[in-house]
Amino acid sequence: MKSTLKINIKIILLFFVFILNSCSKSKIHINDTLIKEISSIDKSNKGDLTLSYITEKATLLLYLKLENNKMLCINALELQDIYSNYYKNNYKTFYDFLYDALNQKINLKINQITKYETIIFSLDSKIIQVSNHHVEKQYLKKVNEETFYFYPKDNALNQVQTILYKMYLDNYLISFDDYTGKYVITKFK
Repeated sequence: MKSTLKINIKIILLFFVFILNSCSKSKIHINDTLIKEISSIDKSNKGDLTLSYITEKATLLLYLKLENNKMLCINALELQDIYSNYYKNNYKTFYDFLYDALNQKINLKINQITKYETIIFSLDSKIIQVSNHHVEKQYLKKVNEETFYFYPKDNALNQVQTILYKMYLDNYLISFDDYTGKYVITKFK
């Protein structure tokens, strides 16, 4: 009886440790192929923000966590510059940095982003809790099976960015069409 009780307690403790361990890890997982494609801008850019040709992947909007638990929206080209200025000694390649940054294993510091055109926002808890299907139906205009348009209209900044962030986490590429004032959201293959 006593040994059975000890075994049960050990099993419960192991289960509890397993639960705690799984909860502490980042649940964010960005597609590795996308990270590789974005990291390829490092080969053509070498830290120069005045390129004569900018690849489409360089202007994609990416979402990262900041040290103050706020979220950051930044394009890939500016993120490559942050890597060159602040993280090149800590990470062997731009890909390694991107992998950790996009999967929120590191938090960028506020003083590292001040010279860039970024959007800093807080996640909207109501939008985070609803399904992506609900977000698609309520906020987005479906163009085809792989593409949506999002017109921010009168939505608050936190709402707009949280909607885009949810789609980003579901492997959608986010870009902004400043001519029409809409976000283009395309499924990454």
